[in-house]
Amino acid sequence: MFLDTDLINQKRDIELFNNVGNFDNVEGRLTVWLAISQTPRVHWEFEVARGEYNLDSLTLSPQKLTSWSGSNPQLVIDKPTVTFCGGARKQIRGYAEQALYGDINIGAHYFDFYLPNTDFMREATGGNLAATMQALDSKSFIVEINNDWSVELSTTQTAIDWLSPELQNRGSMITLKVRLFQTKQPSAKVQDLLKISLADANKIISDLCLMLSYINGGYVKSVYGIAKKFIKNDNDRISIEYVAALAETPLILPQEELGQSCIRHFGINDLLSFIRCFPAFQAMLNTVYWREKWVVLLEWYFQAIPRLTGRRRNVLLPVVANALGALLENLARIILFDEEKILTEECSKYLKVIKTQNPKRNLTLKERINLLLHCMCTSDQELVNNFVDIRNNSTHATSKKLSLTPIQQWEVVWKTVQWVDEIILWRIGYAGEFYRDRGLKTVGGIKPHYNLSSRNPIW
Repeated sequence: MFLDTDLINQKRDIELFNNVGNFDNVEGRLTVWLAISQTPRVHWEFEVARGEYNLDSLTLSPQKLTSWSGSNPQLVIDKPTVTFCGGARKQIRGYAEQALYGDINIGAHYFDFYLPNTDFMREATGGNLAATMQALDSKSFIVEINNDWSVELSTTQTAIDWLSPELQNRGSMITLKVRLFQTKQPSAKVQDLLKISLADANKIISDLCLMLSYINGGYVKSVYGIAKKFIKNDNDRISIEYVAALAETPLILPQEELGQSCIRHFGINDLLSFIRCFPAFQAMLNTVYWREKWVVLLEWYFQAIPRLTGRRRNVLLPVVANALGALLENLARIILFDEEKILTEECSKYLKVIKTQNPKRNLTLKERINLLLHCMCTSDQELVNNFVDIRNNSTHATSKKLSLTPIQQWEVVWKTVQWVDEIILWRIGYAGEFYRDRGLKTVGGIKPHYNLSSRNPIW
C-alpha cells in the first residue's frame, strides 16, 4: 500500500492491496483499491480459500478484515460494509471508510497528502502554473502554518487544465499534493528532528481542508496520505523509510458542482496569505460553537456563491437570499455573543448599548448585520435594508413590494455574499492584498474594506 509514485493527475482506480487476507476467521484472497472518480471510495473484495462462513449469519459490518496476520506491516480495513456475498467463487465485497497500512500512531518526519478537485489552485494560478512559478521565482508554494510545521503545495499544469470550467469535466481527479514537513531543522542529526504520527498529521490536514473548503467553493479533503521518516544506516547515509499510509473516502464535491469562492483570479500571494491564517482558524475550531457550526456555515455558503458557466448554477434568488440570511445570522450570533469577550473594547461598548436599548427581545437580523459590520469598521445601511427586505420576501408567505428591479436585487445579494467573505476573512485575520469583487459588473479583486485593528489582538 506504500505508493511510491506521485498521484497528481490520478483519476483511475488505485490498487492498494492484493494478497492473502482474513475476513473475520476466514482466510482467502483480499483485494483493496481506491476509486477516485466519480466519487472517492475504498472498495474491497474477498475470495474465500480456507474456512467456512454462513451467508445467513453474515452481518453487514464484519468484525475484522485485515491482511494476512503474518505480514508486517498489516493492512486493516476500517468499518467495512458488505454489499454482495455468494457465487461459485465464494466472493464477498463491499466498501469501507478507511484502509490503513502500517501503524498510523508511530512517529514520522514528513507526510504527503493527496487532494482531489482543488479548484482554488486554478484560480490562484490564473490557469498558468509556469507563469505563477516565474512570478514568485520559486518552484513550489510553501507556507508556514505554525512554529514547527509548514506545508508545501504541488500541482501540475495538467491538473490545472482539468479543473478549467470550459472543459466541463465531471467527477474527481487528484489535483494537489500537500506535504507537511518541519519548518526548522536544527541539525543534520536525524534524532534531533521532530516526529508526529500519521494520525496527528491527518488531523492537522483535515482541519486545514475545512479551511480550504471555504476558498474552494466546495468540500475538499485528502483521499490518501503517507508518512515517511529519515533513517541513518551504518554508513551514516540518510535514507527514507515508509511508516504508514491511510486511504479515506471523505465528503468532497465533484468538480462540476464547485462554486466561485473569494480567491481572485491569479491571486497566488492571496492564497498563501490565506493559508497563513491557519493558526487562527484552528483556534476557532477548538471552540465548541465553531466546531459544531463550521460545516453548517459552509453548506449555506455553497448554496449562496455563484457557479461558473457550465456548472450547476444558483438561479433562484429566494434560495440564495435564504441561505445568506441564515449564514449571516449565525455568524453574527457566534462573533457578537458567543465570542463577545474577544471583541475590541469599542465593539463591546457598542454592543452593550444595543442590548440595553432592547433588553427584552433578541436583536433582529438587520440589527445583527449592522452591528457586525460596525465592528469591522464597514457598513452600508441602505444595502442592509434592501437585503433584509429581499430575504424576508424569500422567507415569509407574505411579501413586501420592492422598488428594486430583478437585476438590482441580484446586485444586493452578491454584495451580501461579499459581506460574508469579509466577515470570515476579518475573523481569521486575513491580511492579503485582495479578494474577489462580487459585483455583477466588475471583474478582478478589491482591497479589504474591513479594518483588522478592530479585532482583539488575542485572536
